[in-house]
Amino acid sequence: MKNKNYLVIVPIIMIVMLACNTIALPFASTATPAPSATFSPVPLLPSTITPTSPPPLDFYFTNAFNPRGGTVYKLENGQISEYFRRSRGSLLYCFAFGPDGTLYLVNIDSFHLLKVRDGQEIQVFTHNNYIRDLAFDSNGTLYFSEDHGDAEDGKIYTLDGTTAKLFYTVKLSEVDGFWGGTFNLDQDDTLWLSSGNTVPSHLYKVENGVPTRVFTFEYEAMYGFYFAPGGHLVVANWASNVYRLLAPDFKTRETISIPGAEHLADIAPLTR
Repeated sequence: MKNKNYLVIVPIIMIVMLACNTIALPFASTATPAPSATFSPVPLLPSTITPTSPPPLDFYFTNAFNPRGGTVYKLENGQISEYFRRSRGSLLYCFAFGPDGTLYLVNIDSFHLLKVRDGQEIQVFTHNNYIRDLAFDSNGTLYFSEDHGDAEDGKIYTLDGTTAKLFYTVKLSEVDGFWGGTFNLDQDDTLWLSSGNTVPSHLYKVENGVPTRVFTFEYEAMYGFYFAPGGHLVVANWASNVYRLLAPDFKTRETISIPGAEHLADIAPLTR
């Protein structure tokens, strides 16, 4: 993988900017107040989107190379708080929630898939290569990926008990020569791929076994992502921003800046 730099999450008071109004958010009533994110809707190009405001964006996220230890954070109502921190201080890139709300984890430099039960990590499966990303479909099937950057084709597996079954091979010739292992499934269980920590970075929709490029970040990476209600794309840029790109054409975006972050890796919708 590329761009391995350390980051420090520095709690500060941030400002929420919506519709050109500035509203200062109060700190939560804790000994060490959590920082708040900055929201900035940005129209990229003239769009055909009906001008209606989507609901506020709440989500979980991780920061790779966090020196404080691998942590899943929660952004809710503009306030950032810790949801889970790994007890052993290991790094944490990717995560996913199972259908029952169980948190599953993977450190990108590990062969092990873990889940959290009663605050403790439990090993679920050991692969024969590095596990890069995780996702669940609407039936509760768990998927995971392995990748080799630009060296060879990547693979996505399903996990059946303790057996990994090959689900899809990501051919480098079909994804512009590089794939960092990041993927997800939409509400219809259609497979989507993102390039990962490379620039330019692309989003692909897989139909009939063939990925089609549907969106590109020319100057940023596209790492973890998911689809929000309405088909809007929510994506982490491997830096300090999360974007909500509005469907159907992704030409209008809302920017959520996470204070102090340098490598936002994975995101997931807030479960309630």
